[in-house]
Amino acid sequence: MIRQNDSFVQCEKKGENIMTCEKCWSDAYMRSRWTGHSQAEEYKNLLNNRKDSPCTPEQQAGDYWDNEKQCDKREPYKGDKPGERGDKP
Repeated sequence: MIRQNDSFVQCEKKGENIMTCEKCWSDAYMRSRWTGHSQAEEYKNLLNNRKDSPCTPEQQAGDYWDNEKQCDKREPYKGDKPGERGDKP
């Protein structure tokens, strides 16, 4: 089961956190190169710093943004049937 909390998706089966904001993840990579901290640490810091001014849904989706439907391709769309977005049924 996957549960979304802030800009992390937590996989309860494995207990892992997975990044969900593409812009913040990319920015965190650049920051990690300068600071020497891990990308995950910098990502958490960015989310905390940006909580009052979060990224737009389009920024969060990055290359996964669907311009036609105006949503993240990784998220189920109410009108879609399994497999319509390239996901497995």
